[in-house]
Amino acid sequence: MGGKTEAGSFALVVVAGGSGSRMQSKTKKAFLEIAGEPILLHTLRAFRAEPAIRERLVVLPAAELADLAGSKAPVVRLMPVPKGAAPLVHQMAALGVTVLAAGGARRQDSVRNGLLALPANIEFVMIHDAARPFVSPEDLLAVMHRTREAGAAMLAHPVRDTLKRVGPGQNITETVSREGLWAAQTPQCGRLRDLLRAFERHGATDVTDDAAMLALDGIATVAVQGSANNFKITTPEDLLLAEALLARRQQPGADDDQTRIRPRHGSAVFRESSAANTIINLTPAAMQPGEPGAELARAQETRRQGHLEAALVGALAVLDMTPGNAEALQLASDCYDRLGKPDLALRYGREAVAAEPANPRAWVHLAAVLVGAGTPAQAQGALHVARALRLAEQGDTAAAARHRDEALRVDPALREAVAAIAKRQR
Repeated sequence: MGGKTEAGSFALVVVAGGSGSRMQSKTKKAFLEIAGEPILLHTLRAFRAEPAIRERLVVLPAAELADLAGSKAPVVRLMPVPKGAAPLVHQMAALGVTVLAAGGARRQDSVRNGLLALPANIEFVMIHDAARPFVSPEDLLAVMHRTREAGAAMLAHPVRDTLKRVGPGQNITETVSREGLWAAQTPQCGRLRDLLRAFERHGATDVTDDAAMLALDGIATVAVQGSANNFKITTPEDLLLAEALLARRQQPGADDDQTRIRPRHGSAVFRESSAANTIINLTPAAMQPGEPGAELARAQETRRQGHLEAALVGALAVLDMTPGNAEALQLASDCYDRLGKPDLALRYGREAVAAEPANPRAWVHLAAVLVGAGTPAQAQGALHVARALRLAEQGDTAAAARHRDEALRVDPALREAVAAIAKRQR
């Protein structure tokens, strides 16, 4: 496509080609689920409200593109969505995605394919990893502003940990100064013409990110400090942490797009994931109002609509009728957490875990509350317990035992709970 360049306009290229090998999963990383949906959809939602983004393109492995779009073409346009396309394609289109492109052997090959599929009248491009769903609107505005000023900018975060160089036998050979060291994030942004030229001239050189490719062509990239929450989901532990963060960040009633399933009023009693506004189970609505199940469903729907105080009243009413109801305890904990009462949120979160100690989602929710309470070690311990439970469900008892041990290492107070879980899993 030609036409005059639209000054200040952006295109988004989301690179979704990760293999998922470090996830110990055959599923491609972008298609792994958190809160009942592929990571890719969560990531696309982070960009949907930015009007300066004129085009949204997703780069997929060629095999996945063919399966999802029903076409072997290297570029598939979604206006309209091709007949026979998978539901995920329709969901991406509803989130503003206009083009799908096939990736290449290396990440940089995938990025280049995406750049070539963009219209020439776009001035700037932001390139983002599909496995980073937590980039904030504030950080996006900041990096876009600096890109317009400087020509190229990227999100990054100052390194906090002490860095060690490790040699043979895992021996530490050097302590590396953190002075001036930042960890690269995405999006990384530059002018479309500059990026195309850099990839054309230096594509034979292996690079790890887009700023490095621009640097080969003599173009400096400005670092814009982003949030530490803008991490890349790479390992199973990252997946659990992502669920915990979603539990804290998801605002009740804020999601009004049509990509989620909604129940018809009165047609079902439904439960929601603690990690997001997502239906995870549907059962016939056979209960009459006033029964604990119906009251709990009503309270959960009330929380989804954003009425936290009313939802809390409903959850406590259910607990009066059925003390120890794990779902009601978790709902009460969630409401107290969102109402800014961390002590009560922790109390009910711990009671929910005690009521259902083998429920990994209860532990993930507790970790989310612990994150908000500023106790990261305890949160990590809860996440390791959740991971141990999931691995045990999958039959990987050795890995489950390792995570139980790690839970005790980071939070010795979990000894009794971990012992009970280990006994149950034998």
